[in-house]
Amino acid sequence: MLYIIPTPIGSLSELSPQIYELLTNVSYIACEDPRSLQRLLTTLSITSQAKILHIHQKNEFEQLPFLISLLERGEAIALMSDAGLPGLQDPGMLLIHQCAMKGLPYSVIPGPSAITTAVVAAGIHFDSFSFSGYFPRKDGDKARLLAQYSNIKGKHLLVFFESPHRIKHTLGWFNDMYPFAELIVCRELGKLHEHVHRGSVTELQKQDYKGEMTIVLSISSLTQNS
Repeated sequence: MLYIIPTPIGSLSELSPQIYELLTNVSYIACEDPRSLQRLLTTLSITSQAKILHIHQKNEFEQLPFLISLLERGEAIALMSDAGLPGLQDPGMLLIHQCAMKGLPYSVIPGPSAITTAVVAAGIHFDSFSFSGYFPRKDGDKARLLAQYSNIKGKHLLVFFESPHRIKHTLGWFNDMYPFAELIVCRELGKLHEHVHRGSVTELQKQDYKGEMTIVLSISSLTQNS
């Protein structure tokens, strides 16, 4: 059985009693960063005899046959990422897909996600939203991504991740192309220094950003006249 377990995006209190029990009893834990996992287990005083398997984006495909063989013989595996729910811009979706195709049992344990947390924290009325992973690096790819939503009806939000060393370039691109875009920059969600940055694109450019960010964009704001 594969258990897809979310890890905290902020407070350790986000972990449910069910997760404590699973981490104590599974035979294997497939994780993105073994050192981060070990720190988490130590902090929570969880004693686990599970074998830790390192799974990341570069080796996930190579690890699939071994992981599937474990599941086929009935082993219990916990799948975890560094933060949030595995499979959402983190390693794990290939394994989950293979389980679905092969009819192998798996269970998604409800828990924290920066994506849905940011949508609510943005405080923008909406009819629908979508998630696009990390915002494209190349300007042409940025334009093509947003063009896909040009004919969407209703109030739609696009959610994407951005890194601290690219955020200024991304905001600069929006300032050049869509100066009236409504962007909400969510930083350190669920943590002590959580902050939801609002304002014009020009004002957002003046902020100092650290840590990973989740950005919420109102698609309808892209059609506003300059």
